[in-house]
Amino acid sequence: MPSELTISVRQALLSYLNNRTSQYDDIAVDVLRIIQEESTLLLEKQYICDAFDKDPFQLKGNGGKDMDLIISRVKSILSVTSCDRCTTKEGYSSVNAVVKLETSDNHKLNSKEVQNSVSLTFSFERKPFIHPGVEEEEETANDDNSTKAKKHSNSYEEKGTQIKYTIDLSRDYDKKERLLIIEVIASGEAPSVDKAIPMMDEGDMDDNGDDDEWEEFDDNNDENGAESGDNDDDDEHSSSAMNGNEIQSKQNNSSKSKSPPSSQDLHPKKRSKQNDHDEEKSTTEMSVKSCNTSKTALSAPSLNDGKDRFAAYVDPDVLYNFINWTQLDSNNCFDGPEVIYFLMTFPFYEHEWDLVGFLLEAVFGMDDDDDEDDDEEEEEDDE
Repeated sequence: MPSELTISVRQALLSYLNNRTSQYDDIAVDVLRIIQEESTLLLEKQYICDAFDKDPFQLKGNGGKDMDLIISRVKSILSVTSCDRCTTKEGYSSVNAVVKLETSDNHKLNSKEVQNSVSLTFSFERKPFIHPGVEEEEETANDDNSTKAKKHSNSYEEKGTQIKYTIDLSRDYDKKERLLIIEVIASGEAPSVDKAIPMMDEGDMDDNGDDDEWEEFDDNNDENGAESGDNDDDDEHSSSAMNGNEIQSKQNNSSKSKSPPSSQDLHPKKRSKQNDHDEEKSTTEMSVKSCNTSKTALSAPSLNDGKDRFAAYVDPDVLYNFINWTQLDSNNCFDGPEVIYFLMTFPFYEHEWDLVGFLLEAVFGMDDDDDEDDDEEEEEDDE
């Protein structure tokens, strides 16, 4: 028996459908399709509003009334213009969404930089891949039943998981710019019980301190890319951002003096013009080594140890543009990791893997546990 709400909605839809087909000569299928599309987009907007109301990263607790005002402004000016979700039994999953922030009477965007709107494009993909595994060595007797034994290892295949999450920024009808990217190469179909390690980590280097395995991995990606052609789904910026050899070269040049970025690097009001000019030349301060896993993951090194690998990157210039264009942070609430928490509140990715923790560790050299410990220490000090 349908509920009273279901009956009311059905009657309202039928009444509207009859009105459009009889008075405006609209086709019934077209009307119903538009109703379906618009209701889906409204549902996705409600998901966003509910996520900010639940406040999983305690933004309101840290920012107080100022953060409440930011969230209220965002909810009043945002709209979801497109959203597609896909999940298959084979383990593939994807989410693609575009959220538009438009200037309104309640909140004005930066009129010097933006005419009408700022858009965030979210893209999440999880897909399985096969990588070779090796069983532990076993002792077997010789054919002649001698006392000597031989050791051998049996090779087999394991199913791993590959995850990629990106957020792109654009204004009006301008081109998209990559704001952040997170990649995970997991050794299994679920998160490993062992702590995940960055793709550029001492554990992945050889005895001489060189990451030869990842260089080989990048080379294999380049070869496969030449054979299969470019990925048409990625834009021009994405292709350059995901080039493993290019990012590796940038990382090697800055790794000697690299330190986690301060809040001054992320906040527009704390950056000088000289800093802006310097960051336009290089955006590698907040990057870790990334790799193009869209071609192949078969040659990813050291997956047999059962540990997941991750890489993450945030472009400080694009992040600065987001804060500057939207004019949301009038009271300096987006200081440090708060802006990252804000962006990761949008519900367009799966939470099975700790993508937020990976991003914080790559950008700030911290994870969620460290942040929670700091909050507990502050509470104890207040007491």
